[in-house]
Amino acid sequence: MYYLIGEALEPCGAEDIQKGGKQYLAVLTSEEWKQQDGNFNMGIDMEMDTAHPRETKAVVNMDSLTGTFCAPI
Repeated sequence: MYYLIGEALEPCGAEDIQKGGKQYLAVLTSEEWKQQDGNFNMGIDMEMDTAHPRETKAVVNMDSLTGTFCAPI
């Protein structure tokens, strides 16, 4: 799920965030991240461990926030 950030979150598609110019939020499953991580220009060079998230956390990067959240099922 992708959202452009403005006065409110505006649902959009992956192609909309790749145009640039606006801040965005992407909520992805571990599999979606593995398939699409090259599509995000976030200025970070690190591997995200998404195999088994056990906690909810946010990591502050130079120009982005990344993280995981764990929800019981």
